[in-house]
Amino acid sequence: MKKLREIPRFYIDIFFLFAAEVLWAIGSNMYMGQLSVYMNGIVHDPRLVSFIQSIANFSGILAIFGGFLTRRVNLKWLVVLCWAVTVPAPLLFALAQDAFLLILGQSIYSLTTMFGPAVILYIFDYDYPTDKLRVYLLYCLVSQIASVTGPAIGGTVATALGMRGMLMIVFVLFTLASLSTLAMSKAVGKAQPEPLPKRSERAPFSLREHLKAYGTLYGWMLLFVLLPAIETVAEPLISVYLTDHRGFTTAQIGYGFTFTCLGGVLLTMAVRKWGKSVPILAVMALLSALFAAADLGFMGTGFALMLCMLTLRGAARTTVFFEQGTFTELSETAGPHKGMFVSAFIALRSLAITAANNLGGVLYTRSPTAPFAAELLGCAVWLAAFALFFMRQRKKA
Repeated sequence: MKKLREIPRFYIDIFFLFAAEVLWAIGSNMYMGQLSVYMNGIVHDPRLVSFIQSIANFSGILAIFGGFLTRRVNLKWLVVLCWAVTVPAPLLFALAQDAFLLILGQSIYSLTTMFGPAVILYIFDYDYPTDKLRVYLLYCLVSQIASVTGPAIGGTVATALGMRGMLMIVFVLFTLASLSTLAMSKAVGKAQPEPLPKRSERAPFSLREHLKAYGTLYGWMLLFVLLPAIETVAEPLISVYLTDHRGFTTAQIGYGFTFTCLGGVLLTMAVRKWGKSVPILAVMALLSALFAAADLGFMGTGFALMLCMLTLRGAARTTVFFEQGTFTELSETAGPHKGMFVSAFIALRSLAITAANNLGGVLYTRSPTAPFAAELLGCAVWLAAFALFFMRQRKKA
């Protein structure tokens, strides 16, 4: 017991945070892959299913409101809400007999995006001397590993208990995840919300002065938003492409997406280990090159090649995590506005990805390989622009 009391509170809180993410990631991935089929069996309308599923795509804008909350509410309670708002969703899905409960469940589930910035800030602003980027990447790594196991568990449980029975188990897992966050301590030290100055004490807003102070940070934000969007142009249509134009079965594609998760795990492990010892440009160049290689491979045929390409496509997952952690560190220069910058980054990224998905649908109707070609070209242009920006910032420094 004495040794337990000697463990720094930071590690105890991070353990509960990790436990919540593991329970939630397993639960959500148990049913996500089968949810569209389940919904269609209830509403018998693929267009309505697409509409229900699209609710989550637009929820990223809620992160802006979450940014305001990080200045006014202790981060611990926002972290609790991040998990707690998802708890009713699987229960509503399990009880649904028509579209109403499905739409309600998906809408409630999507609220978790509002509180996403608080989870990131809880880690990075915790007053404890350690490399927070490595801690955050470990959090992302744990989440990815849990995500790999979720579909296999979900398939087994659904076979034994049916989809509704499996959703009730997910409801229990989501509840346990929320209880785990309740065991965390209140945000301390740097993570305490800073008091806002009185309106009379605030200087008049000047766009020129604002851009002068934060223009560089906006540059990082724009570039870090664009790459995940570029890398998801073809994402919603990969299964369709592999089925219609490469002849793969649903089971084979399922194996392939498991390899995508594994690829993301391995690359996140590598970035976590060596990411701090090499320039950001080198990390982004490597991840972009691996992703571009995957797009080239989709032009070929064969199951083995498909597995290799989907594994390399896992680079997109690592890119999102690395960019998120790096931008949060860079946002330290924004001082009390850090939470708003992180929130705006998440919101803009979500909207950009939504636009990219729709662009992919338009391109696919013209040519099945056009979305992959667009990703390939976009990655090349982005990397050139990022290299120029990075070298300019290094020269200024």
